[in-house]
Amino acid sequence: MPVPPSPDIFGRPFFVPELLTGPGPQFHPETAEMERQIDAWTRPYLERMEFDEQSISAFLARRQPWWLILIYPHGVPERLVAMARLIQFMCAFDDLTDRLDAAEVSERTASLAKRLVSFSSSTSVGDQDPLTGMLADAWTSVTSDMTAGQTARLTAALKEFVEAELRGIEMAGTGDIFEFEDYRRFRRFNVGTPVYVRVADFVLGLSFPEEFFTDPDVVEALALVSEHTAFVNDLLSFGKETACGHWQTNALAVWHVAGGLGLQASVDHLAAHLRTVQQELTLRSQRIREGRWADLEGLESYLTELSLMVPGDVLFEFATSRYRGDGFVWDGITSGIAVYHRSHFEIRGLPQTGQPGPQPAHVP
Repeated sequence: MPVPPSPDIFGRPFFVPELLTGPGPQFHPETAEMERQIDAWTRPYLERMEFDEQSISAFLARRQPWWLILIYPHGVPERLVAMARLIQFMCAFDDLTDRLDAAEVSERTASLAKRLVSFSSSTSVGDQDPLTGMLADAWTSVTSDMTAGQTARLTAALKEFVEAELRGIEMAGTGDIFEFEDYRRFRRFNVGTPVYVRVADFVLGLSFPEEFFTDPDVVEALALVSEHTAFVNDLLSFGKETACGHWQTNALAVWHVAGGLGLQASVDHLAAHLRTVQQELTLRSQRIREGRWADLEGLESYLTELSLMVPGDVLFEFATSRYRGDGFVWDGITSGIAVYHRSHFEIRGLPQTGQPGPQPAHVP
């Protein structure tokens, strides 16, 4: 199948409705100290990978671990720091992969799967290149305090992510674009969020029976959280992905390119879908709350954190410089008139609304 032409999206204004609905995000009181520890751990690995100082500064300025801290405002600090090391590895892996051609990307991603198998079956990994060493260090720091069940769930989520990445690389090469329902299922894994939310009990310091995590309502609730983060990311990342030629695995490609809808109609579909996902998550959480696990100690804390993951993720996507452009400082805007540029995503509030909302000073 021939690769379809890249979508014509740059410089065309469109409206983004408010995605921060319901309870607002909460901030972990130890955010700054955790980020300091994570950055101190990350920098030496980037230096060994021969990132220059400008690249290192830009990498750290994106505050990727802040995403994890935002979705876990009540997480155990030591465990958040350990989990955030995995995020830093995945972002370094992404940055290095962006420099490669399609064949090299596929080979590098496949090699990641082999590393994960090695780490999940053995504590000895031998001599390591900097990237492998970074993953080994992150993996050990996370799993050393996990139960066997938590480690198994983390390992499964990582392997599913790698498999979905390989599928996405294949689609970028062939020009295939998903049908919507197929895309929903694919993106729940490809976004990588399951790696961090399937072990929420670990991050929160809760002790749940493994049977809890096979309950269909729990499985679907976690998948809905992942889906929500994926579609918010799709909105912010579509311009960057289009500029890089990796736009096929994006919800806006499903509607705007494959479906033939205009850019604004596609964004409207995405916003409506996010509202549906939030409603489904609320219903699933209520079923869990009222079902067989009603008396499980710590259940309310767990479900509360799932609900806070949604606004925490939305705030992060609008506030990080990952898609807003290096040097961006958040201006408190989460809705308004947006424009995709090749280097960044721009959004300005509507003057007549006097848009309320979080202000930059509230960001830790």
